[in-house]
Amino acid sequence: MSTFLLTDIINSGILGYQDFYPPWAEVLKKVNKILKEDKLKKISFFQKEKYYRVLEKDGTSRNGFENNVKKGEVTEALDWDPSPNIDSGKGLHIVKGHPFLAYQTTTINDPVYFEVETTPNPPVISSEGLVHRCQKVKILRRLNKNSPEFSNQALIYYATKHKSWRVRSAVLKKLNFKDHEKILIKVVNNGNEHWIVRRTVIRMLDPERHKDVLTELISRYQSPLFLLDIRKVALSCIHH
Repeated sequence: MSTFLLTDIINSGILGYQDFYPPWAEVLKKVNKILKEDKLKKISFFQKEKYYRVLEKDGTSRNGFENNVKKGEVTEALDWDPSPNIDSGKGLHIVKGHPFLAYQTTTINDPVYFEVETTPNPPVISSEGLVHRCQKVKILRRLNKNSPEFSNQALIYYATKHKSWRVRSAVLKKLNFKDHEKILIKVVNNGNEHWIVRRTVIRMLDPERHKDVLTELISRYQSPLFLLDIRKVALSCIHH
């Protein structure tokens, strides 16, 4: 992947919807040229935040709740409560901005992703700011492996730049290690990254190929306590 795409675009603030120079139309033209050269689907980074519903393969969600999954169909939560103090239940749970949010994917073995329209819009955000709930969702489209959300540049941005460590951790699990080895090793060695995110990537390392990286982590982290978990995971990998 082009170095321009990973540095100039991300650092210039395009993906963060910030003001930047050169004008966005010219930048987008360059981006699309790069994507075409890389044989990737064109993506517009200039769109409003989208909402997604993550379901089991059979279309069910928590506690076996059945959802309507065809395009244009609507699912309604009969237990809807708009209170922002509720973090679980009492509505349909959705994710904002990108479908790979940890609280959704960790409980689903084989998730299916849908872009949805919500009622109310915008949906209610929990007190912790992670869970978005709504009364109704309308299916706009079902995502597949060729969807823009799953392209390399979208994944890399959310894996390295998203403000939530939960999002970064969830997306990192989806990256192909062979294709993104340099980026993932950089995450492992980033002392400013959340320790759970680093732990996620450590578990993806190959004990033989990345023996030097694991050995360095083991020797470096003797304390404080929360970093001992990184050392413990590195030890388990190297002795696996």
